[in-house]
Amino acid sequence: MRNRGLQGSSGFTLLEMIVSLLILGIALTTIFRLQSMSVMMASNIQFETTAPLLAQKKMAEYMIKEAEDLASDSGDFGDDFPNYSWTATVEEMESEYLDTTAERLRVINISVSRTETSYSYDIQTYRFVEPQQ
Repeated sequence: MRNRGLQGSSGFTLLEMIVSLLILGIALTTIFRLQSMSVMMASNIQFETTAPLLAQKKMAEYMIKEAEDLASDSGDFGDDFPNYSWTATVEEMESEYLDTTAERLRVINISVSRTETSYSYDIQTYRFVEPQQ
């Protein structure tokens, strides 16, 4: 039997190890980036489904208020929806085309936002109020 030395060894060369580690590094980086994007998208989707419902709830509260109680305000949704807050603005309608009717319209804007992100959801409606006597 002849001694083959290093030529007959069945191990990996240094170049093969470096290439395999490079491929593994690229694959893991891609997987971690996809996971990060997935978490971010899940947070966005949660806001996009929750915020409209909260805004509609707050808008419904403003629609049933007495006309004299309509005022701008802000707050949060309590322990049920932590990190969600709302801002409501009530303004008189201004329109040269509606004449005296504009005086009886109120513009109600509701904005729902999430405190740890820059997400915001806004809705607007108009409410007809009886003239004050």
